[in-house]
Amino acid sequence: MNKVPAHSYAFYMAITEVVLALVARVRRDDPGQLCYDGMDLSHALEASLYFAGVHDPGLLLLHEAPANTLAVPRLQSPLGRLIAAQGFARGAALRAVRRRSAFLGTARAIWRAVRPRASRCAVVLEPKAQSMPILFLGRSLRFARFLRPLAEALREDCAFLVPAGESEVAAAVREWGFPCQIYHSGGSPQGPMGRLISACGRHLAGEAQAFSDVLAQMKGKLVVVPEGNAPDDEVLARVAEKHGIASACVQQGWSPILHPAFHNFHYDAMLVWGEGFADLLAPANPRQCFLATGNFHLSAAGGRTGPGILFLLQGFDDWLGGRHGAEAMLTLAEGVAGALPGQPVFVRPHPVVPMPAEARVRLERFPNIHIESPADVPLAEAFAKSCVSVSSYSTAILESIAAGVVPLIFNTAGLPRYWPDVADAGAGLEIRDPAEALQTLIGLAQDADRLGDFQDPMQAFTDRFFRFRGASAVVESSGALRRLAGLPEVRHAH
Repeated sequence: MNKVPAHSYAFYMAITEVVLALVARVRRDDPGQLCYDGMDLSHALEASLYFAGVHDPGLLLLHEAPANTLAVPRLQSPLGRLIAAQGFARGAALRAVRRRSAFLGTARAIWRAVRPRASRCAVVLEPKAQSMPILFLGRSLRFARFLRPLAEALREDCAFLVPAGESEVAAAVREWGFPCQIYHSGGSPQGPMGRLISACGRHLAGEAQAFSDVLAQMKGKLVVVPEGNAPDDEVLARVAEKHGIASACVQQGWSPILHPAFHNFHYDAMLVWGEGFADLLAPANPRQCFLATGNFHLSAAGGRTGPGILFLLQGFDDWLGGRHGAEAMLTLAEGVAGALPGQPVFVRPHPVVPMPAEARVRLERFPNIHIESPADVPLAEAFAKSCVSVSSYSTAILESIAAGVVPLIFNTAGLPRYWPDVADAGAGLEIRDPAEALQTLIGLAQDADRLGDFQDPMQAFTDRFFRFRGASAVVESSGALRRLAGLPEVRHAH
């Protein structure tokens, strides 16, 4: 059991089932276990449990092990051990996990009783940030860049909250000309904690205390988070609620796997790209209000403007499909480039997954393959040069449709059909066989009429899932944020 297998869809679904059942049971029987200082952090714990679980190699090994195994892999975190102890493990392994979890729980309790308290960092308020009514959470440079168009539209009324230690984010925000308020996480929680939060969510309580220390001294009226599925996003929303401040999250991407972090949202509003996303998310988020305000990172003008074939890569090792899926995608790109030497082939790595050196060397053997960094080439620009996109299970499949670029979903990892079902809507193709995928791409690249057959279904799909794009989405989204913050409307020239 030394080799860690690739993540499987069944693994994600197993963790989802265990996490949602555990938190729902505690919420029903003893909801106080999920609280810190009167704030319900249950959804933040759901997200923490899920992300800790999917990144724990020991838990993945445990899931793939036979039921009669006696060997228990090392689980890396209390959250991983909690998931395993809920029945994720089986037979003898489950008994061993529960014994180990009980022992480690006792040891942690003793350590918390005798360890020195972490010191609290004094909040140094920046005068300009203190008076801003709208506060964007810039927890990473990637997400700060994502929120920047909204900040530009709200320039005189917004600031960024940036965690201490993220000096690159703080420097970028200040270079853009926005006030920046630093907050310190990881200090000692000061309020009463429920038992489950105390045992497994203490980091969430520390984050809540950090946000509370900042918001208590600021004059904010609205906090805005990107994506909304990170534990920090939910913690900030609950702290804001306690301080009488509204909260909003802005859709940044899409998960075709409805895991726990995308359940039980409760922001004052979630700004989604279109009504279609609200329809998909609503059953798992009954308390959430959705506003369809568009995608401001896509070009407002769709339509095919280039001859290229765009490959949108994802992971290379532990991602869905693992090394096998990555190898299939690279082989397909090589096959297309070799069969169509006069056709530009663009290869775009995932923004947070660097391309391995050996993969780059392989692709660079083909003069018509161009490897483009997401940091250097905006997605809208990449689409504008292409007539077809190729991906496996990515948000970019949907964005490709909105850009007027026919998506081919290359599903080699044994995954269910992509959700929402693009191929069934006639807005793209979903193919599992590598030979069929290669021949289809060659055919599409050489047949403009066949590409044209997708345009009407793609437009219908775009109307439902992308209500606004580009500048109009900025206007709609920033206007919605102004209303949530109680600020006066700004008239825009038409």
